[in-house]
Amino acid sequence: IGAAEAMSVGSLLSATDPVAALAVYSTLGVDRTLYTLVYGESNLNDAIGIVFYRTFRGLYDQSEQTEIDQDISNPAWEAVLQFVEVTVAAPLIGIITGLFAALVF
Repeated sequence: IGAAEAMSVGSLLSATDPVAALAVYSTLGVDRTLYTLVYGESNLNDAIGIVFYRTFRGLYDQSEQTEIDQDISNPAWEAVLQFVEVTVAAPLIGIITGLFAALVF
């Protein structure tokens, strides 16, 4: 197994999901600020996992191509752009969906 393959699998496995902790927080009536912080960290963690997977998968795909077919791009810059895309687009989609649902229902 190559480095890019190992990193893409690791990025999928390392993204934790604190759903159980949030459920316990709701049951126990934990302070709303703590709940919000854990939820926000969960979203950020998921976004980073998605970006790492896409980045390492892209590196793996590039390593499979011949050198003639490769386009010259900077994986670090692409990772930053993907991170901004995921962290901005996901909340916007959620807000738009929530507003639409509030208007319809």
